Amino acid sequence: MKVFLNTSPLLRPKAGIGYYVQNIFDRLNQDPEITIIASHSPAGVRLGRFTTLLSSFPRRVFGEYYPTKLAGCFYDLLLSPFSYSSQGKITNKVSVDADIYHETTHDVIPGILESGKDVKFIADIHDLSPLVGPQWHLPEGVVDFARSFDKLINADVIITKSWFVANELVERFSLPQEKIRVVPNAPAALYRRVVAPASMRELIHKRIPTYSGKPFILYTGTIEPRKNLETLMNAFSNLRNSYDVDLIIAGGFGWKYHELLKMPVGLGRNKVIFTGYVTEEEMLALYNQAAIFVFPSWYEGFGMPPLEAMACGVPVIVSNAGSLPEVTADAALTFDPARPEELTYLMEKLLDSESLMEELGRKGMKRAGDFSWERIVADIRDIYKAVMGPTP
Repeated sequence: MKVFLNTSPLLRPKAGIGYYVQNIFDRLNQDPEITIIASHSPAGVRLGRFTTLLSSFPRRVFGEYYPTKLAGCFYDLLLSPFSYSSQGKITNKVSVDADIYHETTHDVIPGILESGKDVKFIADIHDLSPLVGPQWHLPEGVVDFARSFDKLINADVIITKSWFVANELVERFSLPQEKIRVVPNAPAALYRRVVAPASMRELIHKRIPTYSGKPFILYTGTIEPRKNLETLMNAFSNLRNSYDVDLIIAGGFGWKYHELLKMPVGLGRNKVIFTGYVTEEEMLALYNQAAIFVFPSWYEGFGMPPLEAMACGVPVIVSNAGSLPEVTADAALTFDPARPEELTYLMEKLLDSESLMEELGRKGMKRAGDFSWERIVADIRDIYKAVMGPTP
């Protein structure tokens, strides 16, 4: 069977959806029964990643004044020779000889479903945050999501990453449960407990020269409103009188982060370190050296960073919002994302109890082991076969 796969998430450096697409693309490409037609050529993927990294500095400098729409138009124009999706945006039609169109983002490529060919449509719906909390997204992102959403929910099969999102779709839009398949994400094999603390500390010092060597609380992920980092910073500030710890916030700068950069002023001897984008090896070192990992998000459709941290044996605290309690199960402590005092209490509870930290670390590694990319790709392969029906 021929599968047209939207590989546009691969244009960006490692991020949640891009990581998912990379893993299924690599594995499905090895299946002799499946021919993958990628929406972007390898050259386009390399160019897209380079351009995205190149834009990270001006994004941080210009902040909310960064000309997002203009940059987006230039980005599309630059990549148009390398992609079906850009062709679709320009001509409003794409000619693809495929049995299945697998849309991995929330942005349906124009023309494929209207081509007149009997193409089966499978859509990933990673979360509903643009509908649930439009204030967490850039306005153009909310508009783009709404533009494709009616097509997404009318797909032959919808793939979600959690039962939380599946239930949202059923309850909000009265979708039949049988057309939704829950296929979770999984941490990379790279993320594991490393018994070589010296080498990990050395890598962190190299990446963050100002790192003091003290125990630290860690957050990883994009810096943007949905991640609720104000609550984390406020909770951390309450630790300053009793605990000599740092806070490291590791991840790329999204939008509306300038006020966050001002918040560390006045935190006394405690320091808040923003690393910007870090490599996977640097992330591994941070996970392995962190005292506690905190993920305070307002909403997640899955939430990969807590699972990565758990795979490394770090005690984890997550908000009780969205899919996070489902993903972490009993292997993490949870708190109300609107109450920083609850988060402060849980961080103090862990810092005061080495046995509780060890217990959570063990539970976390066991829970992370429940997820695997081999199982995920096997499920997607089964979905492809089911949507095509029995072979005549």
